[in-house]
Amino acid sequence: AFTEKYIDSEYSCHSLNHYMLSAELLGGIGKEVEYLKSIRQYKTAHKNTQFYALKWLLQSEMRNGTTEKAKNLALEVETASVYDWEISLDLAVGLFEFKGDKLEAEEILDRLSTKFTDNDTEEAIMFIRNQMNNRSNEGKEFSKRAEETGVPDEYELLGNYPNPFNPSTTISYALPFQSSVELVIYDIMGRDIKSFNISSQSAGNQNIRWDGTNENGSPVASGIYLYRISIKSLENTETFVKTAKLMMLK
Repeated sequence: AFTEKYIDSEYSCHSLNHYMLSAELLGGIGKEVEYLKSIRQYKTAHKNTQFYALKWLLQSEMRNGTTEKAKNLALEVETASVYDWEISLDLAVGLFEFKGDKLEAEEILDRLSTKFTDNDTEEAIMFIRNQMNNRSNEGKEFSKRAEETGVPDEYELLGNYPNPFNPSTTISYALPFQSSVELVIYDIMGRDIKSFNISSQSAGNQNIRWDGTNENGSPVASGIYLYRISIKSLENTETFVKTAKLMMLK
């Protein structure tokens, strides 16, 4: 954890993200909520670090289903600022992913498009809307099957959350059989950025987290990336390959 003296650094937000990612892998971010709140109270904390503490708090509220608290947190940032831009995207994606509220997510994106009229905003909003439409159409059948049997009856790429993302995103997929999984992330020029290889994974809803770094551990630039998942059943001859897009924001 950080001390009040340390978090006034311009770069402490990156350390906070790494700390929270580790906490998430070790059992979840719920136990870190009070710590994140304390960072928000430090008067000397760098504004970027305070903002990322807010982002993690918003994510925690979304996961807990307390969306009203999440929306109140989003109101704490300065309107029409870069923080407002990023937190609004997070809120829209979270409302759709965790609450299934596409209508309210669309309303947030509409408001965002009136505040920011640049090409980056237009591209990000279009990307999120396409993702929501795809997930609405493709995710319903999987949710029904998973609820009824606990195991999907076919291979399926379920997308990634959050998307757009910063600093990490989780790519989810469905396995009807024990399988080997390869996930490769490319830039838009088709160059390999990062690869994951799992020799054996059990049937069910599985995921892989990408922390936004390349094979050397260096953070990648903002922009659109492609990821391809290749799956082979270890129980029969079935295979599955699919490619999708994700967006890194900074």
